[in-house]
Amino acid sequence: MNDRPPAFDTTIIGAGHMGQALRQGWCFSGVSVGFVRMCGRSDVLAERSRPRGKESRLYVLAVKPEDVPTATKQYARALKPGDWLISVAAGAAPDPEQLPDGVHIGRAMPNVAVEVGCGLVGFATAAPEGEKNKLVSDLEGLGQFIELQDDQFDAFTVFAGCGPAYLAAFSATLRDMAVESGIVVDERALQTLLAGVLQHSEVLGLAMRDYAESIAVPGSVTRSGMAAVDENDHQKLLTRECYDRAMNHCRQLSAHSTQVPE
Repeated sequence: MNDRPPAFDTTIIGAGHMGQALRQGWCFSGVSVGFVRMCGRSDVLAERSRPRGKESRLYVLAVKPEDVPTATKQYARALKPGDWLISVAAGAAPDPEQLPDGVHIGRAMPNVAVEVGCGLVGFATAAPEGEKNKLVSDLEGLGQFIELQDDQFDAFTVFAGCGPAYLAAFSATLRDMAVESGIVVDERALQTLLAGVLQHSEVLGLAMRDYAESIAVPGSVTRSGMAAVDENDHQKLLTRECYDRAMNHCRQLSAHSTQVPE
């Protein structure tokens, strides 16, 4: 952990899983942040009167996608030119029509591993390069930063946001099959297996698909198992179904979040 001052005074709006993970991740990287729950009017006014330690402030909308329009409208009172409003809600971006002039707007999609500084963070904004670079310096404390176009967020959400759950579920199923055969395989052993794959492939400098092929050599036990997957295309079919269903859900959230309350 590298102790360093943040570029912004930061307030996370929302006390759910992602809000908690972001706060923990920033603290893990040495950046202190403020923390509030989903705001009402009193919260907005209290936040507006809070002494400012930085020239600009960063507000992160870590609420449910359907709550982004309401939260944007409520927190607009607290925002001033030069402040940032970032949405990390899947498929939902702040509406600039609800905000004062000069407020920088962006979307970010972190995954849950930001909690330990090992996440993936997708980000998009139309803000000036200098302002964006200051913000990126704080976001990169959460893990690897990837700049996106706005229309790439749904795909990135499925890859980075949903990916950890899919990988964990597949790994757990593999472990369960070993346990059914009478082997004692606990969670630590499973984590060691996954960590070994990541570290070994990195040391060898191999992409994941190439790493798999380097192990599943012709005539090996691994290849015989992989052949069953390849012949029936089960892996692609299952992955595609997961991907498509998650993408459709993201698009539905995007469509719903564009409805701005009066």
